[in-house]
Amino acid sequence: MSGAVVLAVLVILMSIDLRVREQVRTVLGTTSTVEAAGGRIGEVGAVLFEAARTQSIDHGPMMIFVAAATVLVLFMVRS
Repeated sequence: MSGAVVLAVLVILMSIDLRVREQVRTVLGTTSTVEAAGGRIGEVGAVLFEAARTQSIDHGPMMIFVAAATVLVLFMVRS
């Protein structure tokens, strides 16, 4: 379940942010040693984090709305 969520976030960020798309293409396009791939995955993680942070800063009010809506949905499902 959590893997699907991470994959969904990755797909959404790839569709929005060019930096993420380029990093994912770089990682998927290279076939090298495991050590080099680990470094590339770390780079993609850093780019994903930076893209998520940038998008959340740019769309602050929407992020607050989504967080509040998520909490309300969780309370509705729980009761």
